[in-house]
Amino acid sequence: MRIPFAELKSASISGTAQPDPSSSFTSLTSSTSLASSISTLEEAERQHILRALKQTQWRIAGPKGAAVLLDIKRTTLQARMRKLGIRRPV
Repeated sequence: MRIPFAELKSASISGTAQPDPSSSFTSLTSSTSLASSISTLEEAERQHILRALKQTQWRIAGPKGAAVLLDIKRTTLQARMRKLGIRRPV
């Protein structure tokens, strides 16, 4: 957001400066209930892939496979599974 310097100068003189938007963000992120309900991006990706694999009965490729369901290439799904340590249960 760009504010002309003249407006900034007049706001600081009159004392009507706008509140800092980052202060509300800081208080929001420091909330413990919010932090406990949010997982890491890696964990969210792992859970999403696992749900797709279970839904497709662990089929990775083909028209009824998890890769199609996730709209990614089979090789990409295999690489992410390897990265996240996802292995088919025996």
